[in-house]
Amino acid sequence: LIQSPALAPLGLVMLKTTSEELACPREDLSVARKDELRKLLLDQVPTVLGLLTGILETYWDKHSVIASTPPPSPTSRESVELLGSLFQGSQYSKLLCQPMAALDNESHQLCCLVLECLAHLFSWIPLSTSITPTLLASIFHFARFGCDLRTKAKTGALISSSSNGPLNPGPVPTTNGEGRNGQQSEVNKADRARLGVLAMTCVNELVSKNCVPMDFEEYLLRMFQQTFFLLQRLTRENNAHTVKSRLQELDESYLEKFTDFLRLFVSVHLRRIESSPQFPIVEFLGLLFKYTFNQPSHEGYFACLDIWSVFLDFLTTKIKSRLTDRESVLNRYKDALVLLLREILNRIQFRFNQAQLEELDDETLDDDQQTEWQRYLRQSLEVVAKVMELLPSHAFSTLFPVLQENLDVYLGLRQFIVTTGSSTYSVKHFSSSLTFI
Repeated sequence: LIQSPALAPLGLVMLKTTSEELACPREDLSVARKDELRKLLLDQVPTVLGLLTGILETYWDKHSVIASTPPPSPTSRESVELLGSLFQGSQYSKLLCQPMAALDNESHQLCCLVLECLAHLFSWIPLSTSITPTLLASIFHFARFGCDLRTKAKTGALISSSSNGPLNPGPVPTTNGEGRNGQQSEVNKADRARLGVLAMTCVNELVSKNCVPMDFEEYLLRMFQQTFFLLQRLTRENNAHTVKSRLQELDESYLEKFTDFLRLFVSVHLRRIESSPQFPIVEFLGLLFKYTFNQPSHEGYFACLDIWSVFLDFLTTKIKSRLTDRESVLNRYKDALVLLLREILNRIQFRFNQAQLEELDDETLDDDQQTEWQRYLRQSLEVVAKVMELLPSHAFSTLFPVLQENLDVYLGLRQFIVTTGSSTYSVKHFSSSLTFI
């Protein structure tokens, strides 16, 4: 059914149902029968993944727009250079330069079904070479839809916010949702975002697996490389968008999925590839820094602070296990840690971040019996404390001026307090002290 264009949607629905029902069968089945079903399904996995890969490739190539690419701007050139060491092969160069596909509604629905099937398959099949580089590349093509900002130009053509240039606007839609030439019109922004969300769901299912066979580690590295290309796109500034405005315009679900990926990568796989010469860890931390401090929501910011906390735990453990070259490890990350410490301290001070701090709820208690304000301070200070463990001298030199300045203000109130004969306290020149405060 999947190989027949007319019946492919039905075949994909049946495939997903088969995966849901047989890979996770009823509890009343015997263990032997469950093992038999899983073995039968695993035998078909290479064929199934090959068919799904073919569909994604076919529809991407069918709707890809061959357009002339304008010369890259200085900003885009800097972005490419930032992760240049990640994209040394032609495969990654193609990913960087290829324009986005302009899918019609029918193609969009079919690709969504394929990605839904892949997401469920990835939830139970083991990592293996059946998950080919071609399949990974296809998934990441569709993951790009989530970070693709589109605005409508005066001519009515749809323009991509990327440096890849304008996309073909396709047929002009009519009242029945189809183009003048009878073809379906291109999908809207919400539908494009859904493709990105489904693709990132597939990626996260793969990244969540802690057991990685040796022959899959290279694929894992490629997957991280392609995801960090997306992170580069998300944190890129240009004349039209700042990083924060770009993130604000993206679908919330896509941002959540992307943040989930970063958390899984740092907590599960960073130890595997941190020392790889093909993985520029310092540049990655720079992108994560921009992504963290431009989050459009408090929840997104909290989630990113959790990622930094996990990274600092990883770094602390690594240093404790390598006392002989402790300084060399610290020096590699020192600049990133210093920036992180300084920015978090700025974020909890009203003089630097008054607008955001005033938005925090300081009355309603959550399930942990703390307000949003208390949670904000606690998570921020926990990260500060972990940086202090790694760089105590620098942290002290950064914190002391801030504490000293505020301490001088409060200790200065002493001049307005006098002791009466009955050992009680009164404030002299009350109006002056009130003005001072």
